[in-house]
Amino acid sequence: MPPNAFLRHGENSTTPDFLRPPTYTLHTRSPAPNASLLTPYTSEITPSSTYLSDPLNAYPSTGLPKPYVRLLPELALDARRAGNDGRWARKGCHPNAVVRPVICTDPPPVANGDQHVNGQVDKADEVGFALFATRELKVGEEIVLGWEWDDGHVVHQLHSVIDARYEGKQVAHRYVRSFASFYI
Repeated sequence: MPPNAFLRHGENSTTPDFLRPPTYTLHTRSPAPNASLLTPYTSEITPSSTYLSDPLNAYPSTGLPKPYVRLLPELALDARRAGNDGRWARKGCHPNAVVRPVICTDPPPVANGDQHVNGQVDKADEVGFALFATRELKVGEEIVLGWEWDDGHVVHQLHSVIDARYEGKQVAHRYVRSFASFYI
């Protein structure tokens, strides 16, 4: 893990530790400029169509991927079984990081008879994924990825439902609108 990200055990609960599963969050170790690499994102890579059609993932009923799974247009990055500390970046309404592909062009050490040609291994460059900052991050700031709600999920209709219900009631409207924005 690069030196600018570290894992923190969640300790801000009044519930005794033995009654709840452990929680972890990912934080910056040092200031991170916009677009900087925060940490690799190790995962199993499968076609998104395979992930979406698997009934065990329950995507049609929940409208969002399982925890530790990121959906890209053609790929599903599943870090549930084969993930590193990058999987602990939680999803939230105010993201400050994003998952992006990374092409690793440095040739790995020669092993198992691989042959170098002009300083390159005779295999194609490897593609991986990593977390990148979407704005400047301070020391100790939590790394948060955006939600991945399905386009047809009811959460996208909350603003219009709230607007229709509280039309003409400015005070309640402002309160309810800010409350809904917390969840969207």
